[in-house]
Amino acid sequence: MLAITDRSDVLPHIVFLITGLGRGGAETQMVRLAIGLKGLGHRVGVISMLSNNEFVDELVDAAIPTVCLGMQRGAWNLKAITSTVSLLREWKPDIVVTFLIHATLLGRLTAGISGVPATVCSIRSEQPGGSFLSMVFRMTNHLDRFITVNSRAAASTLASQRIIPGNDRVRVMPNAIEVDDYAAPARFAAASVRRQLGVEPDEFLWLAVGRLEEPKDYPNLITAFGRVVSQGLPSKLRIAGRGPLLSGLQDLVRSLSLEDKVEFLGFRSDVTSLLHAADALVLSSAWEGMPNAVMEALAAALPVVATRVGGVAELVDENSSGLIVPAQDPEALSSAMIAMMNLSQEQRNQMGEEGKRHVEESYGLQKVLGLWSRLFREVDAG
Repeated sequence: MLAITDRSDVLPHIVFLITGLGRGGAETQMVRLAIGLKGLGHRVGVISMLSNNEFVDELVDAAIPTVCLGMQRGAWNLKAITSTVSLLREWKPDIVVTFLIHATLLGRLTAGISGVPATVCSIRSEQPGGSFLSMVFRMTNHLDRFITVNSRAAASTLASQRIIPGNDRVRVMPNAIEVDDYAAPARFAAASVRRQLGVEPDEFLWLAVGRLEEPKDYPNLITAFGRVVSQGLPSKLRIAGRGPLLSGLQDLVRSLSLEDKVEFLGFRSDVTSLLHAADALVLSSAWEGMPNAVMEALAAALPVVATRVGGVAELVDENSSGLIVPAQDPEALSSAMIAMMNLSQEQRNQMGEEGKRHVEESYGLQKVLGLWSRLFREVDAG
């Protein structure tokens, strides 16, 4: 049995090890968990492999020790490995929880050397890495006490690919959300935000949120939206997020003559306001774990059109809180978008309220923190 503490009322000391602290779904979830566990009385620390540090201030404000190792993406170095070992020996955590595949491999390599009693990894996608990384991940699975995945669908996919074992060491630990954080801001005026976004009162505003990277499959969305526009339906598409694919996506928009319909907003700190100004959220991903954008839209009582990837079907009750279509099928996506636009405002409002009820009941932060606390007790029980 792992002796985490000599007193049953003392909670284990947790250190999160994550690939980076840029604005992304996995990073958002880790920060929510770290701050939430700190609030429950755990000692918590965070180590980030990369130098991006957009979440550092939030962690520091919560009195959570945070260190960025300054590694370069795609380049492992001995100094970062030895720095991780030194930090873990200094902090002496009871459990290291790793987020994302590179951090998981670093955690598995360094935790045992550092004398950490146990590691737990958290997989955030149906495709956690390329073939080589997946092979190394599979070969080192035995080093983790538990392997967690953030949706049942992703866990099933990963087990079928033999990336993770199909046994009771695998646990589904869903994403968490504070629904109250997504209420309409005080003095919020949707009309004002829509004007700022260049959207007319009679135009349907589609919102997409997420980094401009391959998993989100924005070419699918832009192609589908082009089909919507070709039907003469008054609409605009606004995409909040930044990433390396921006230039190519802008070229696609121009090639489809959608420059006056589609706008890339870059990173936005006011996503809640955007959600309340939009008529619906659209997710076009090719693969996912459990998309934060969908969860946040539902928390804001916004109906959703999404591809059937990862945990989408666990979040969206089809035809009740949104519409779900196959991935990488712009014709199906455009048809669902048109169907959503043809619903009455009352019908869309009912969808939004149903989605809000579901995420509040199933994915509230306190409920998910309870799941993690129980998992830590299982680690203690060995």
